[in-house]
Amino acid sequence: MFETQNETGPATSLDFPFVSLQLIQAFENYKNSSTGQLSFVTILLLFLGALARIFTSYQDTKDKILILTFVSSAFFNGILVSQVLYYWNSKPKEKQL
Repeated sequence: MFETQNETGPATSLDFPFVSLQLIQAFENYKNSSTGQLSFVTILLLFLGALARIFTSYQDTKDKILILTFVSSAFFNGILVSQVLYYWNSKPKEKQL
């Protein structure tokens, strides 16, 4: 009924910048040993939303590329969730002059 070929292209191309931004954020968190003002609730909801998209995409379309896009998003959001939990009470490193 629905053609998934047209739906896959934009979703895959639009998700790449967000995944690259998540990688940059994860690296900065690691470098600073702190997540700063990163909201745990926001990151957790992004992670859970990505998990829901994996499930619904599998149920509705079974499109492997679309599902892989959401799996990568969930993976990197999971990294950010784990960093927020790991660095929960830590203070950012002071920059040396």
